Amino acid sequence: MASNFAFLNKEFPVLANLGELAEKYCYSDPNSCLMKLGMIGETIVNLMFLYDKLTPPADNIAVKKIDMLQAEGLLSKDLVGILHALRKARNKAAHQNYASTEACLVLNEMAFSLCEWFMQTYGDWNYKNQDYIRPELHSEADTQSINKIAEEAKEAQLAAEAEEAASKAEAVAKEDRQKRAMKIANQRHMYNSAPALT
Repeated sequence: MASNFAFLNKEFPVLANLGELAEKYCYSDPNSCLMKLGMIGETIVNLMFLYDKLTPPADNIAVKKIDMLQAEGLLSKDLVGILHALRKARNKAAHQNYASTEACLVLNEMAFSLCEWFMQTYGDWNYKNQDYIRPELHSEADTQSINKIAEEAKEAQLAAEAEEAASKAEAVAKEDRQKRAMKIANQRHMYNSAPALT
């Protein structure tokens, strides 16, 4: 089965790579899955600042960046909820070794929806939404064969390339971006709740 995130390969390979890895790790290594999903949210936030030529807040932490993007009229309440859910899951995975396949399955679909919104707002405006397909069960051998050092090097390279492309992108008028962002956000599938991550 192809990754749900394969649609990002051309425009945003950094997100395609993180999404595909999150799917692979979903069952055999949910801790790593949650880390990758959190990185999707963080990458999208960072790219938004670059595309929209925004100066990050003085307290340059994820919560403040997300709040600023919402205040700028670029994120709907629902998207803010997804970004915070991904951020909290990553923090819990990193600091408490949290691992939950159930959380992975819910957050994977939420990350997919966020990525579709990002594609339609910052990438290909003609992209048409696709049906999300629950990731297949990968054997532990599939994920054990992944070279973590090479994986991290590839992620760093793809992130640097994405940031360079975003910083060189032609600026879109703030009002046009806001309208586009909210229009697409309102057409998305809405989620009732994220997994409880206290």
